[in-house]
Formats: sequence, C-alpha cells, structure tokens
Amino acid sequence: MPDVLSNWAANAALGLILPKGCYLAAHLSDPTPIGNGGSEVAGGGYERQPINFAPESNRARVSNNAQTFPGMPACLVTFLAVWTAIAGGHLVTAKQLASAISVLESGQLLVAAGDIAVGL
Repeated sequence: MPDVLSNWAANAALGLILPKGCYLAAHLSDPTPIGNGGSEVAGGGYERQPINFAPESNRARVSNNAQTFPGMPACLVTFLAVWTAIAGGHLVTAKQLASAISVLESGQLLVAAGDIAVGL
C-alpha cells in the first residue's frame, strides 16, 4: 500500500499552502514550478486579483469569490495561477486552461466563484 496523507494531514497542509491574502494571476504560458512570473499578462489595466478560499475540506480548498480582471490588454490566456503577493511573491499553484481564452483590448476576464480548486 502506498503512503497516503490522511484527510486531516492533507487539510492541514492546504491551510498552510494557501495562506490568507493570495492573488489570482492570468498567464500567457506556463509559469513553471519555479514560479517564472515572466509569462504573466502585462499592460492595460491588468493586475492580480485577490482570491479567497473556503476552509479546507475533503483534501481540497475552493475559491469562494469571483475575480474580474478589467481593462486587459489583447492577449491569449492559457494558465491561471495563485500567487502569495499582488506583485512578485511565490507561486503556489498553476493550472492550464482546457481551452485558451482570447481577450480583446480593454476587455475583461471573468473567473467565477468555485472555478479555482486546489487539492492534495
């Protein structure tokens, strides 16, 4: 039998991994495990958006607020990522979108509550 974290341990780890005050970012390409912020959208009115997570449960945490990125530059968003700061900071997790999202100049990118889930 492989070693597996208990639900309690996984939930406790998620509480540490996703501290209060995280930010959702949009990326043009994979920010990689080392946290390469160079692939992040830049320009226009883009900035990372605060993301809040429901308390950890059943080895997962789910976003409980919607995020709106207004005034985006024209771009093709392929990844969403959670960072620990509004600028710089540490990459917590990144997820490739099933389909890239094309955003028009001065458009907006909407991410609904519950769309971002992080699990162990």
